[in-house]
Amino acid sequence: MLRRGAATFALVLFFLAWGAGGASAAGSQDLWPNGAAGSRANTEWRTSSYGGGLLLRRTLLKVFLNTGEVLDLGSSAIGQGSSDIIVWNPGLVTGPIGTEDVSAAPSFSCNGQRAGVQGQITLRAQELAGPDTIPAGGVAGGYFPCHYAAPSTGIYNIAFTGPAGFALVPDADGTIGADVALANANDTSAAQGTSVAAWDATVRSSLASTTNITGRVFTYYLTLFTGGNGLPVFPTVYAVTGDGYRYQVDLRGMDPNGWVSYGNQRGFLNSDGATPLYHDAVATGAGSPGQLTNIQGGVTFDLPSFPLFFEPPSNATITALGLPLAPTAPVMTSLAFVGNLGGNTSLVNSGGTFTYASNVPGVYEIVISRDGVNFDPTLPANRVLRGVRPAGAQTVSWDGKDNSNTFFPVGSYQVHARFHGGEYHFPMIDVENDTQGGATILQRPHPRTPSTVSARRPPSARSARRPTATTTSRARAPLATPRASTRGPSSPAAPCWRPSTSWLPPRTSA
Repeated sequence: MLRRGAATFALVLFFLAWGAGGASAAGSQDLWPNGAAGSRANTEWRTSSYGGGLLLRRTLLKVFLNTGEVLDLGSSAIGQGSSDIIVWNPGLVTGPIGTEDVSAAPSFSCNGQRAGVQGQITLRAQELAGPDTIPAGGVAGGYFPCHYAAPSTGIYNIAFTGPAGFALVPDADGTIGADVALANANDTSAAQGTSVAAWDATVRSSLASTTNITGRVFTYYLTLFTGGNGLPVFPTVYAVTGDGYRYQVDLRGMDPNGWVSYGNQRGFLNSDGATPLYHDAVATGAGSPGQLTNIQGGVTFDLPSFPLFFEPPSNATITALGLPLAPTAPVMTSLAFVGNLGGNTSLVNSGGTFTYASNVPGVYEIVISRDGVNFDPTLPANRVLRGVRPAGAQTVSWDGKDNSNTFFPVGSYQVHARFHGGEYHFPMIDVENDTQGGATILQRPHPRTPSTVSARRPPSARSARRPTATTTSRARAPLATPRASTRGPSSPAAPCWRPSTSWLPPRTSA
């Protein structure tokens, strides 16, 4: 729980973060800005994976460009070994997020254009300044960029490969300097291997322009490598959910070695492969624990689905992704129970069907209380039904059992139901330690919802962490006497309620 003073302070920082347009370049300098604390983590381009092939260990960047806009590009790996910066035009990269097919011929290669030091970032000052203009001299201290003019409007894909190249044989760790100052020789040498210490992808209207067009560059998953533990990192990213909620995620001293971060609606999944787990997941000792090839309890992790930006996203990019510019408030209506004897009455040991309607897709949660007072979804004597549904009218089946797999006895039972909007999970796969309690998630303010959510977790080895922020619309069962009653040993159990809708603040789930 946040105290009032702490919440107010975080809210002020959040307004500053989202309100400042800035003129900075887009890239590693957003993750490790001027004055950044802690250590640097290199992005990776590798062929190994997490989750037994579900999520490749590589950072595939994306950028929204209008026709004729220029994409300036550079990295600390260019000029070393087989490194390159590759761009694919819209539609050429296909397949599911996490294992995209990048076999199509690139539309642009920095190596195919560069001459001399073009595309090279060799100094921290160049990383912070961003690309110079062409002709040179417009941006003091800027690097000489590779550049690509967009032939059409759309979402382009970008790969920054390390000195080990695009097709990696073998797929081995790079040697990481891990210093924010970019002063270690390994930061700009062939020792980077499968990683890149510094990179830049800046959008401008022309080669001669000095004005950066911000909020265009994003990814769906960010793979990073510090080269060891005891090297805490403090990057910030910005997320947008499918229903238009925007979050700022601060890692606050996470201490991983190699790891991947991303965002989605369900986080980790229970053994049914469909319902959210709502707590950390820990690998078994089988296979490769660091890559979570086997997770305790049959848990799996859902794939990335929400974009992660390196600066506050632009409205143009959000629109191009088909996401709403303003968040859609979740509303659950028409909650009802249909029994197998008609109305809201069912035979004992039979269960029945819940129906409801919602205006947005998301996670529903229905809790059937044994005593009508305690609606704890984890209580063995209660029953929680949870899943993901699209917008519109929905049905949810109940088998008549509680959470311990025991049938409810004859009686009348009350129900609480709620529907999650703006639900955001931020899995961090293979993070060994937290130095300051875990990530903080700040919600962009909008009417009817508070502005700050803090999700903090204790460290645990080989765990994947998932802070969750949720805005909820809830249909609540009354605590008054139910309208139905039992009628003997073989009589039906009849949940009943009068649904109503109320607003709840964003919450965190453990």
